[in-house]
Amino acid sequence: MTTICKDIRGAWRAEDTVDLAAERVLIITTHKVSDGSIVTRASVSVRDGAFLSHRMYRDFSQCIKISRDRCTAKVVSAQHADAVAKLPELQEAVTAWYAVNRE
Repeated sequence: MTTICKDIRGAWRAEDTVDLAAERVLIITTHKVSDGSIVTRASVSVRDGAFLSHRMYRDFSQCIKISRDRCTAKVVSAQHADAVAKLPELQEAVTAWYAVNRE
């Protein structure tokens, strides 16, 4: 389920989480970054109790889309929905990543 809200800086942000095998969680986020772009990224974190940890270069991370549109709820929601529609492809990419990078 998609959560859309304003972040601490007042910019719109969308997020989805999908539970995977082996205590892994796929997180898809869409938000404004410091250069003004809107970025949609998928990353996998490992759940350890109440905490999530992402190990740089060892856990899956992929930039899905970057746009220079104005950061409105409508734009963030649409860009995020496009990424969530590619969920089966992302899950395949995650499976392939961990088949090669076993840990």
